[in-house]
Amino acid sequence: MTVVPPELTAKFKNYIERQNGTELNFGIEKPLYRTDLSHTHGRLSLPLCQIDNGFLRQEEKDLLNTRTGNHKTPIEAKLIEPSGHDSDICLKKWDMPKKSNKVSTTYNLTTSWNRVVKNNRLREGMIVQLWSFRVGSKLWFALVKVKRK
Repeated sequence: MTVVPPELTAKFKNYIERQNGTELNFGIEKPLYRTDLSHTHGRLSLPLCQIDNGFLRQEEKDLLNTRTGNHKTPIEAKLIEPSGHDSDICLKKWDMPKKSNKVSTTYNLTTSWNRVVKNNRLREGMIVQLWSFRVGSKLWFALVKVKRK
């Protein structure tokens, strides 16, 4: 069954057009969990099994799998916040071993995430969408709050 992606709001489409953005892709729609908003965690979790990772180029996928010391290498990106402001953000890939000897893989948006949560009054249970696009070759994201009826 093919899932039809939602429509991006005009506010975000216009912003992306003003930036000369290309390669717009819908990534994920998800509720915000306590851990997504926790100052201690400081990240937005994007489970690999739920996100369309077609937004990444092969060299970016390879980069996310390389290590710098004990950590995988992040990708520096930009994020358009629900408020319309943009922030520097990092995309990281985390592999988390499970008791079953399987590995759960997630992408995470980090760096300025706690500030994004505070400035946009993000709360547990809110539904958000994450979109990706390019400005030149640089990866950008748009975080959209979804209003439910």
